[in-house]
Amino acid sequence: LNNKPVGIKEAAAPPKFGHQIEGAMSRLRRLAEVGTKDRVVPRTSPPPPPKSLVADALGAVFGEDGWKLEAQQDGIEIFSRTVKGSKCKQIRGRGQLSVDSESVLRLFQSSDADKIREFNPMYADGHDVEKVNANTKISWSKTHGLAVISPRDFVTFVQLVKTRKGDILILNKSTDHPLCPKGKNNCVRGTMLLGANAVRPTGKKTCEFTFVQQVDTGGSLPTWLMNRLMLRDSVSFIKRIEKAASSGFAPRMRGKLGRSRSS
Repeated sequence: LNNKPVGIKEAAAPPKFGHQIEGAMSRLRRLAEVGTKDRVVPRTSPPPPPKSLVADALGAVFGEDGWKLEAQQDGIEIFSRTVKGSKCKQIRGRGQLSVDSESVLRLFQSSDADKIREFNPMYADGHDVEKVNANTKISWSKTHGLAVISPRDFVTFVQLVKTRKGDILILNKSTDHPLCPKGKNNCVRGTMLLGANAVRPTGKKTCEFTFVQQVDTGGSLPTWLMNRLMLRDSVSFIKRIEKAASSGFAPRMRGKLGRSRSS
């Protein structure tokens, strides 16, 4: 017997399968020429949140460029601004709440669907898909349909950020995930272009709450109509936040970083 190590034998193949075998041989040779660290591994989960997410959110929450005052009521101010390259406006609301900041944060971290619907009555369903790190996760959520408007669903990064001044922000931005393909559950996939819920403690039982939202609901719903609906609901949204955060909570469940206004 010949004890010489046997390599990959490139024997002639029947014409019908020759091109298939040659392609497989070529791939094997390429793999043999590189180490494991250089091989391309198919992506099974999304990349980390874009680095611009935090900067964009901080600028939207605390900056003043381009914002137009749209409404004032009961100490709540609502603003809007256009964003270059998008028909979807950013909406910002801010108000002083007579509830401690921890309760507001717990509200956005709740997994209790009934509690979520106290401040977001459009919420239908949702769950966490993947934990990215200690402060970031990926979540799926679904909103109810209305009359001839189909339900929407969203897949978003949810990131918890703390500033040096003591502000705590829960940020949201859409992403894709292989476990949440588009078109499931008879939903139209919406896009969370930017979402932020910011809480600043101002006392033992008071805090300042700010939200920023820019959403593309997808489908045939006109963008101008969505912009108008969000503006119209913004004052009520902040009042619902205060009421829900003041009314107590079910026992805390683990693993929730926070949900957006649309989730």
